[in-house]
Amino acid sequence: MSKLLSHIVCSCFLIVLSCVSFCAHAQDTLTVTTTADTTADYRFKPVQLVAPAAAIVAGVALSIDYDHGINKWVDDGLGDADKGRHTTADDYLRFVPSVAHLTLGFAGVKSDYNFKERLVTSVTAHAITVALAWGLKYSVSERRPDDSNHHSFPSGHAAIAFTGAELMRIEYGNAWGAVGYGVAALTSFLRLYNHKHWLGDVAVSAGIGILSARIAHWMLPFNRRWLGLNKQSHGATVAAAPLYYPTQRAAGLSLYVQF
Repeated sequence: MSKLLSHIVCSCFLIVLSCVSFCAHAQDTLTVTTTADTTADYRFKPVQLVAPAAAIVAGVALSIDYDHGINKWVDDGLGDADKGRHTTADDYLRFVPSVAHLTLGFAGVKSDYNFKERLVTSVTAHAITVALAWGLKYSVSERRPDDSNHHSFPSGHAAIAFTGAELMRIEYGNAWGAVGYGVAALTSFLRLYNHKHWLGDVAVSAGIGILSARIAHWMLPFNRRWLGLNKQSHGATVAAAPLYYPTQRAAGLSLYVQF
């Protein structure tokens, strides 16, 4: 009964966490075009910090005494790795929202950005996520529930999953965003199931992932100017010309490619 109850509590916590994070952003719409005269609103809005801040504060509160209380109770119910129960699905699921963010546009799903902008935003968001999550891992040194090392806080898997989920919501709307958040919640649950993280770890990771995605979109106007993405693209231009130097008895080929 204790294990069943801990499953229910943990699942409800992750569902509520995902729903609150998703709903906090659901009304935050971006009207974006991909031309130089875009009128997209990328301005920072304080309300965009509510969901990630709430997740981080809740996770930190749970992690203050990580091996006692709710953390320990949930781990005792879910963490059954010593009895041979383990899955590697979370190692792959964490990347699903991020891959979907980049590729759904090619499958005919209406997207607000072109592929170059999606790629730049994704790289920026994940770079921030990795810097924050792994920086905390090696500075906090929290012990994992299975005692494998002291890199438990926060969960890199969950942080990456929630980064991709929020990118999906911004890019493709609330329906696809809900799918991404569902995958992120499942990834978080499996990290607990595999005895790799405490409940507080995945809560903080959700906040980090969502915040990183938001920062990447705040930075997009700068990145578009810096990388020249504001220029209208008319496809790729390719030109080639043979070269010959009689005095050096050398030949070559000059290739010019403009995207």
